[in-house]
Amino acid sequence: MLNTSVAQSIVDQTMSVLNVNVNIMDVHGTVIAAGDPSRIATFHCAAADVIATGRKKSVTAVEAAQLDSVEQGVTQPIVYKGAIIGALGMTGEPSYVEKYVELAVLTAQLIIEQEEMKQRGFQEQRVRESVLLDLFTGRCLEDPEVFRQRLSFLNHRWDRPQRLLAVRLEALEDQTDLIRCQQLKDRLTDLIGRYRICGCSMVGCFLHQHLALLLPTREEEASGGPWEAGLEDLARLLQSETCGRVLLVRDALCRDWREAPAAYRRAKGALEIAWRWPDVGPVIASEDYRSEYALFQLPAQARSDFWRSVLGRLLRGKAEQRDLSLHTLQVYYQNDMNVQKTADELFIHRNTLNMRLNKIRTYTGYAPQKFQDAFVLRMAMLLRELEEPKTEKERSL
Repeated sequence: MLNTSVAQSIVDQTMSVLNVNVNIMDVHGTVIAAGDPSRIATFHCAAADVIATGRKKSVTAVEAAQLDSVEQGVTQPIVYKGAIIGALGMTGEPSYVEKYVELAVLTAQLIIEQEEMKQRGFQEQRVRESVLLDLFTGRCLEDPEVFRQRLSFLNHRWDRPQRLLAVRLEALEDQTDLIRCQQLKDRLTDLIGRYRICGCSMVGCFLHQHLALLLPTREEEASGGPWEAGLEDLARLLQSETCGRVLLVRDALCRDWREAPAAYRRAKGALEIAWRWPDVGPVIASEDYRSEYALFQLPAQARSDFWRSVLGRLLRGKAEQRDLSLHTLQVYYQNDMNVQKTADELFIHRNTLNMRLNKIRTYTGYAPQKFQDAFVLRMAMLLRELEEPKTEKERSL
């Protein structure tokens, strides 16, 4: 409660205002903070007497001369919540400093109370983060009954569905300064705690460099309207605070807390996938990336083997022909295999488009116009996009 750090803060603040020497002693009469560093860890006999009797003590210059290592001044007990927790001594002519001692003790009590509140808030925050961490990672399912009781620490509304949000921030991606990284996380956590969407507050925590959030949502607010606009505003706010790219993923509604771990896994998976495309965002829905997420669960070697076996010959061709073919396929499937719409978007004649598609069939053995072959080609393209080659040369292989 009265540690050396808090005590020295009291001494420094008091001396900066009164310009007199101040000492603070613990319940054993040992100096734990002082204006004169040489006094620290020494015994203060006046303080020992004050702590034993609970009464203020004045020492004149004449009395101080008769005692060992004692200076004139006034010492008063520090009482907090009905108990003596130490003593405060002020050096100087007693008739002069006595009027300031009580003010200094009152200041000390206020500082101690503020420090205690800060520590309590820090402990509560740690408990909240622990609960949320277990919720998002799935450890909550190991003992559901115990976790249900721990949920009360959140002080968060669970009387209606929750929308799970996952956020990825570019500013934290390559941050090597751990102190700077934690300061940024603390600032964002405080910002999130004060932010409201449709009158509702969020709770959340960082899981490594990702931010996981819960937002109470009414059924009728599941999509669109002010709720969706609020997420857009939140993403822009986080982007302005971090000066980097921000991608926010919303998952399906969680009508029970047991659904949160799976919702976070889906949202995190969508983040990892969508982050590959810089023009995506700032707010996306995880359900828009279900196919990519399912494919991403395949072993890396299996994914690589598949797309290389389908697209290998096409990718080994000339770079210009390769890029033209891939772009044509991309636009073709984006237009639901509609030849005329694709040709219009590519600014080519439909016959030219058919020639390109036929050439792709020649290279790959799969006809882009046939549903089954189109499925194989599209999946191969997705699997290729899910990889992150180290070099452009590797991408071309």
